[in-house]
Amino acid sequence: VGGGAKRHDGTREEDFTKLAAALEQVVAIATERGLRAHYHPHLTTIVEGPDEVSKIMSMTSIDFCPDTAHLAAAGGDPAAMIRQHKDRISYVHLKGFQADPFAFVPLDRGDLDIAPIVKAMRDTGFDGWVATELDAWPDPAEGARVSMDFLKNA
Repeated sequence: VGGGAKRHDGTREEDFTKLAAALEQVVAIATERGLRAHYHPHLTTIVEGPDEVSKIMSMTSIDFCPDTAHLAAAGGDPAAMIRQHKDRISYVHLKGFQADPFAFVPLDRGDLDIAPIVKAMRDTGFDGWVATELDAWPDPAEGARVSMDFLKNA
């Protein structure tokens, strides 16, 4: 799950408290059904970068689903964040990112070096699910092929 909408006049401490309470409800619902709930930080929410991720992780028991492109776009180091929160990660959104002009791109393109992220996943013993995302690309099949070719050689 994601969430934590930004207010037009800035984030308040109570916003994190409310989000944490809601995320704990998600954890309870998922647990009752034999599932694991994950929080996915996202641009345009109150949890974008490393500080906000650490804050919400400290306030909840929900697992962490790092989205490599969103974390990098918010100024984070996705590989470092994977290492920091390794015990709460069983699902990763692996996505390329280009800063200028802003775009999500196949894994071998753009400004985000995916190799250190894959290394962090290996070094931490990650054995969960990975979704390779490409939000918008002129030729989706070509974008998927490019990302898959990259992963085969990573």
